[in-house]
Amino acid sequence: MMELKSYLTENTRAELIAERVDDEVINLEEAIAAADGGDFDTAWRWLARNELPDYALKLMKEWYGADFIRDLNCKTINADRAYGENWLNE
Repeated sequence: MMELKSYLTENTRAELIAERVDDEVINLEEAIAAADGGDFDTAWRWLARNELPDYALKLMKEWYGADFIRDLNCKTINADRAYGENWLNE
């Protein structure tokens, strides 16, 4: 997996770990921090590490195209279940 720039402070990351939040919460916090810092490419890449809901992936496809999802290497398991294995190619 590609190493992404972290936008969280060491203290914030340590607090999240101490709270025993899962990786998806940390990824979301990283995405928010990256977007707040104006680095939207990295924000998308942090989000892509999570299992996004099927409807979010469907909107991403409509707004940005299937290649956007492929290029981010998004986990599409939820959309595959909801819309069929070939939804991204249709």
